[in-house]
Amino acid sequence: MATAETRRPMPEEVTSSMAGVWKRFTDQRPTGASTEIKGNVVRCSIPGSVGSFATASAGSGEDEQDRLRSYRRAATSAVSRSTHCRVVGMITQRDEDTDVTCEIFVLDSTPDRPAFGQPGWIVS
Repeated sequence: MATAETRRPMPEEVTSSMAGVWKRFTDQRPTGASTEIKGNVVRCSIPGSVGSFATASAGSGEDEQDRLRSYRRAATSAVSRSTHCRVVGMITQRDEDTDVTCEIFVLDSTPDRPAFGQPGWIVS
């Protein structure tokens, strides 16, 4: 079990989790992915991703909308596990000019504070 001394910083943990999800859906792990966490908003940038997701979707034989729903479900689960917070919203921004996808997740609380309804969630 990871201790406070061996645990990765949360942005790195989220980046690693999202890279794993991305690999599952595109068969290639992204390079240069990064994550920012500000309050209850998590922003993951995945360079070189717009074309790779579209290509993998076209070659999968799966319905594009079903594949996108599966990806969104896997991505929100990965972020939720990494931050120990519930994801209440997800926004995807794809920039075809720069070939960068930004996944923005809105959490129910900040990752360093207890979630609503959990012990210690009331701030005095």
